[in-house]
Amino acid sequence: MTQAVLSNLDKLAKIVSKIHRKHASGQLLCSTRQVRLTLHFYRGRLLWLTDDRDHRIRRWLRVTKGHLKSRDSLQVPRTFEKQDLWENKALSRHILDGVLTSDAASAILKRTVAETLFAIDNQEPVSCHWRAKSVDANIE
Repeated sequence: MTQAVLSNLDKLAKIVSKIHRKHASGQLLCSTRQVRLTLHFYRGRLLWLTDDRDHRIRRWLRVTKGHLKSRDSLQVPRTFEKQDLWENKALSRHILDGVLTSDAASAILKRTVAETLFAIDNQEPVSCHWRAKSVDANIE
């Protein structure tokens, strides 16, 4: 790995650790010249993350493969707002319905994180901005 990549990942790790310690809710907006990531947190826990370049439905099908039956993973919205965390809602629904275990949902989120953070695997430094959100606000 290059020094810039280690610096980017180290920087993100420190910021995420601080968010977790403070049980903060909101969005961490991270960008390079080529990619913008949004990490969504609720009370210090990562809910989901999005990459402005990714095709969310294709990623969903990829990261849920092996965890969900095809009929369950194909239950995605036809249209959605950019900031709609339908993936997180789907994971929660599948856990409540007994389709997924918490461990399987965690594995799906970890795979998404790995894929998305790979997008910053380049020479450019990443810049991050925190946008706080009230925990009393409706997160759905």
